[in-house]
Amino acid sequence: LNAMTVPHMKVRTVDFPNGTGEEYDATSYAIGLSYSFGITDRFSMGFTGKYISERIWHENTSTVAVDIGTLYHTGFGSLRIGAAITNFGPSLQMDGSDLIIYYDADESIDGNNDRIMGKLMTDDWPLPLNMQFGLAYDVINKQQARLTIAVDAFHPINNTESINAGCELLLLNMLYLRAGYKAIGQRDTEEGLTLGMGLRYQM
Repeated sequence: LNAMTVPHMKVRTVDFPNGTGEEYDATSYAIGLSYSFGITDRFSMGFTGKYISERIWHENTSTVAVDIGTLYHTGFGSLRIGAAITNFGPSLQMDGSDLIIYYDADESIDGNNDRIMGKLMTDDWPLPLNMQFGLAYDVINKQQARLTIAVDAFHPINNTESINAGCELLLLNMLYLRAGYKAIGQRDTEEGLTLGMGLRYQM
């Protein structure tokens, strides 16, 4: 489950820049269910089905999407190769009561029906379809320590291609230390250096 909410804000227009007295909010969420299985002792595959919904005030839209991923253990040392396609599904298009309008088909004529019901049409937009291909290899694989390096190529439909690179150090089979650099070569990115850590403890 992924969710994002926007708190209530004033509705502002050109005629009422300080607010109309109304407020609006927005929500977005995605609910997914995943399933993975091994095809052979080296090759595995996984799927995630997602329901995606977004609402802005009285307008909303929803769709379904699927993620598909594969993982292959090459047998060359610890080298693993992975590939994935994410957010594969139909486009989204906003619809709602605020898009209903009344208009005068010909303002030059007096006495005609000046409240013909119409509806504003919004443009649709595609889901951010992504394709990824990556490699991972254990440079050090000892009983007390394991060092894994990984790199993947990232191809989104709405931005330039980029590369992510990182490493993970596992100490005493308990403490994980991670470092990486995201979106190498991507245009107008705000991402970059990432750091992380984790702890595994059996109760």
